[in-house]
Amino acid sequence: MIVLMLSCALGGCGRVATVGADHTLQLALTEYRLNPRSVRAGAGMLTIRVHNYGRLTHNLVISAGDQPSVSTKPIPPGQSVELILTLIPGTYRMASTILSDEALGEYGTLTVTPSAARAAVAPTPLARTMPAGLGRRTVPRGESIRRSRRRR
Repeated sequence: MIVLMLSCALGGCGRVATVGADHTLQLALTEYRLNPRSVRAGAGMLTIRVHNYGRLTHNLVISAGDQPSVSTKPIPPGQSVELILTLIPGTYRMASTILSDEALGEYGTLTVTPSAARAAVAPTPLARTMPAGLGRRTVPRGESIRRSRRRR
């Protein structure tokens, strides 16, 4: 299994990490840092495995501008959750929104690019899998994250 490995210290490394052929991103949360901070992935299904390495509770919110977002429930220290998303090309913000985490630097960027090998994948509703025991929940079609093309 090819998995995007965390090649830098939890403080981040300033490089763009690329999601591998298994379409899985390993994301580490700690006090005021998200690692990797900048990620590139192909359009289509993406599994994000989030682990809280910190001493405080964190969450992960993924949003695209003013469009609806998807998020995890609060993740206690030492715990993990998994998000399974279907994303279209665009730029998404990843952040922990608990208390002042985001203002103190716990945010990053997910850039989703068109992928020839995955072009046949049609956008479907976002799905998220929460910690064991909570089951799987599908976000309604009207609430899926889509890149806004409105002009201002």
